[in-house]
Amino acid sequence: MRPLPEHRLQHNALLQQALAEFETATKSCSAAIQHAIGLQLAREGDIRHAVDMFRIASAAGSAKAQYNLGVCYEQGRGVDRDLSKAAELYQQSAEQGHGRAQYNLATLYLHGGGGLQQDTHKALGLLQQAAAQGVQQAQSYLGVYWTMEPHRDMFTASQHFASAAQQKHESSQYHLGVCYERGWGVERDLTRAVELYMSAAAAGHTQAAHNLAVLQGGMYGVRGTCVCREGGVERDLTQAVDLYMSAAAAGHTQAAHNLAALQGGRYGVGGTCVWGRGCGEGPNSICGAVHVSCCCWPHTGSSSQPGCPTGR
Repeated sequence: MRPLPEHRLQHNALLQQALAEFETATKSCSAAIQHAIGLQLAREGDIRHAVDMFRIASAAGSAKAQYNLGVCYEQGRGVDRDLSKAAELYQQSAEQGHGRAQYNLATLYLHGGGGLQQDTHKALGLLQQAAAQGVQQAQSYLGVYWTMEPHRDMFTASQHFASAAQQKHESSQYHLGVCYERGWGVERDLTRAVELYMSAAAAGHTQAAHNLAVLQGGMYGVRGTCVCREGGVERDLTQAVDLYMSAAAAGHTQAAHNLAALQGGRYGVGGTCVWGRGCGEGPNSICGAVHVSCCCWPHTGSSSQPGCPTGR
C-alpha cells in the first residue's frame, strides 16, 4: 500500500485534533450542565440526588463539582461523612485553580485532617493562592496569621484585612478597624476605625459594636473634656448606650461592664480616669482594641489627672 501524501497526513492530524477538542468541549459542557442540575437539586433540598449529579460532573473533570462534592463529604450531606474523600476531591479541584477548594484543602493541611499530614507551609501556599482569587476567608486567615509572633508583620496583616474588608467581611472590617485605631501597619486614623467598626457592627459583630461604642463616647468622657480623645471622632452617647446594650445582650461582658459604668455616671463625673486595656493576653492583642479609654475630671479639663497616661 502506498503511503499517504504529506498533505493528507497533515489534514488527518488536524482532523483528529479538531475531533479531540470537540469531545473535550462536549464533555466540559455536559459536566457544567450536570453540575448546574446538582445545584438546583441542592437548593430544592434533594441533597442525595444532588450528590449523584455532582459525582457524575466531578468524574468528568468539573472543578466546581469536585469542590461541592468535597463539601458534601466533609459535612456528611447526602453521603456518609468522609474527610479523606473530601480531601481528595478538594485536591483535584484545587489543582484546577478553584479558590474555595484551595482554602478548604488548606484548612485540612493546617490541622492534619482528612488523612493529610499537618503541613503549615503547604497550607500557607494554598491560602495565598485562594486569597489572590478573592476568597475572603483566606484573606482574613492570612491577616490574623501575620499578627502573630514570631512572624508578626502588621503591614502585611493590614493588607490582607483590607482585601477582605473591601468585600464586606465583617471580621476583617473589625480587625482592620483595630489596625486603624492602634496604628498597626497603617497610619492611625480613628475616623476610619469608626467607619469600619460601624460596618462590622451592622453585620452583627459584637466586638466591633463594643469598640465603636468606646470610640463614639461611651468611655471618652460623659461630661466635660476628654483630653485623651483625638482624631475628630464625634461623640454620640445615645448610640454608645445602644451599642453597649446590643453587645451586652450578645454576651460581651466588657460591654455590660461599660454600660453599667456609663449609666451609673462613673466616668467623667469626678471619678478616677481609667486607661484602656486589650481583651487578649496583652496590650497588643489583635482582638482587643480599647475597652475603656481615658477620661478626665470635667471640672478641670486637666491632662494630668491621676491615672491618665500621657502620649497615648
